[in-house]
Amino acid sequence: MASLDDIDTVAIRQQQVILTSVNDWILWLKVRMLTAKKLGIKDYVDPKKDRSDLLKVIHTPPPAYTQYKPGATSLADLDAGQASNYRWDYDRWERSELKKEKITKAFATLSSEINCTINKRHHYLINDLDSPYDQLVALKAALAPTEKFRKRALVHRFEALKNGPRSAKLLESWFSEWIDVTNQGIKMSVPCCMDENPQEEFIRALKKIDPEYHRGLLTDFVKEIQRPNTVIQTLQEYVNDARLYLQASDSRYKNYLGSFATELDVAKPVDENANNSNPANSNRGGRTNGQRPTPTCLCGEKHWYSDCFYINKDAKDRPSAFQGDETIRKRVAEGRKKDGVEKQIQQSL
Repeated sequence: MASLDDIDTVAIRQQQVILTSVNDWILWLKVRMLTAKKLGIKDYVDPKKDRSDLLKVIHTPPPAYTQYKPGATSLADLDAGQASNYRWDYDRWERSELKKEKITKAFATLSSEINCTINKRHHYLINDLDSPYDQLVALKAALAPTEKFRKRALVHRFEALKNGPRSAKLLESWFSEWIDVTNQGIKMSVPCCMDENPQEEFIRALKKIDPEYHRGLLTDFVKEIQRPNTVIQTLQEYVNDARLYLQASDSRYKNYLGSFATELDVAKPVDENANNSNPANSNRGGRTNGQRPTPTCLCGEKHWYSDCFYINKDAKDRPSAFQGDETIRKRVAEGRKKDGVEKQIQQSL
């Protein structure tokens, strides 16, 4: 699970984040803080701060005529110099109050966003709270992950990576997940992410994708770690090399890296006889046994909207760190603007 500063701000702006469980907290809060920063109220609502450390909106009354002349009840009671001072102070007060009103409206905007982006079963936590700061603090108390929870989640994610991508279309996301999990693990001193262990486990996991490439890498790696004063490649370098190798050595992988254009399973052997014996598997793209044909999604693949990683963040097998291909993201975004498409998507979800 990423820390607040690890999240890609560009990626999160391109997806709606609903706070449903502890697993959503960090990304959800990051989006809310981006909104607060844009509205200019982050230092008024940051739930990481104590209430006493927050900036506060304090309304003040306008300047009184008696401040400039005892007994004065109107501008006409002041002389020219006093009237000039009064107007100066009043204009300054008015500008200050307008700024405070703008901040108050920003509070309402953020509060509305908070209410609209949490699962309905969590609304009881904030029903009686009006300020966005109080709402965020209440949600944090109930749903923010502890450090122990985050470390445990990282270990589970790391162990899952060792099994290889569950399907070929997840290969690019699998590469990214290695970097994401390892970087977070290093920051939190999770043992499995320290020293050269990530590099070794990544190399071993490549066996499920390309046994020959894995064998050569592992042989070289073992030799290198036995030599004194040898600088081992970083995990990022191993990932980059693997990506380039797979793109160059086998044209099949060109479709997997960046475009997710196929669903060939590379994490486990496929029982072709089992697939062929099932009529439903013999024609996935067409109509079989009276079933509706699988449509072509906005992303270019044949699957339902609910199964698309670009459309549904809760899609089955979707990696938590999924970002996808920028070109495809733009294509999906443009497609959603067409008449009726967004309604179809919401109905399918």
